[in-house]
Amino acid sequence: MKKEMTNWGQFLTEEVLKEFWHKSDGAYLGQKCVCGRECEWPRETLDEHIKRKNHTFDNRNDLLDLYEAIYRDGKWKEFETEIFERAFIPYYYKEAKAINNFNAWLFCLSGDGYEERCKIVSEFYGWEGGGMTLHLITTNEIKKHGHYLARLFLSESQDVTMRKIDDATMVKCPDGSYVEIFPHEYESLKHHKIIWEEGK
Repeated sequence: MKKEMTNWGQFLTEEVLKEFWHKSDGAYLGQKCVCGRECEWPRETLDEHIKRKNHTFDNRNDLLDLYEAIYRDGKWKEFETEIFERAFIPYYYKEAKAINNFNAWLFCLSGDGYEERCKIVSEFYGWEGGGMTLHLITTNEIKKHGHYLARLFLSESQDVTMRKIDDATMVKCPDGSYVEIFPHEYESLKHHKIIWEEGK
């Protein structure tokens, strides 16, 4: 029988990191952890033991532990591709545009976002419980609301219309509007046929 998961932190600890999630053994008035450790004040209370032993998933070390686990599982390429298309582009592209780098966003090089990235990992591995502030959007949602490159990537047409306006390169979105595209984004169009048109 599959063990009941009470929160996404426990899920990441047990299912991804393959480590022990510390909590009370449920004994009446007990100070014993399910790991077998008997806690007694003033040495250490059960709450202090749990806080000390469990991952918080809001810091660099915990995030890197998760990424290392993904790599060991042989899923890094799948994870990187899925997160780029289903989380980064629809939600964080404008935020990350300032640093102009997906990997900088993924590894939280700005010093912010550790908990959100950890939650993304939990959803990648199948967590469906509550407590999430971010979800990976579906393919249909991307087609309707996602970043223009994602919509182009998922559209049925393999033709992409582009034009030069002054020094800017513009790409035509499915709704007929034009937006500027930058050199680091060209890779997303490698499966499309590029059609150049004269600027007005």
